[in-house]
Amino acid sequence: MDALVFGTRDGTAASTNNVRWQLRHVLDLAGIEGVTPRAFRRTVATAINEQAGVDLAAELLDEAFGPNRLLRRDSDDLAK
Repeated sequence: MDALVFGTRDGTAASTNNVRWQLRHVLDLAGIEGVTPRAFRRTVATAINEQAGVDLAAELLDEAFGPNRLLRRDSDDLAK
C-alpha cells in the first residue's frame, strides 16, 4: 500500500473493528449521532466522485463490484 487512511502505530492497516471503534469514539466526543461507517464511506465516495470522478472513487475505495455501487440511486446519479 502506498498510503493508509487508517493505520496503526506500527504502520499497518487498522482492522475494520478498530476503525469502527475510532469513528464511534470521535463521533461521541463531538456529540454527533446517526453516522455509521457505511454512511461515512458513501459520503467520502460522493465527495471524490464529485471532485474527480467515479473511476477514481472506485479505485480509492477498492470497490470490488465497480463504480456503479458508489453512486446514490437518485435522478442526478442515474443521468451520469
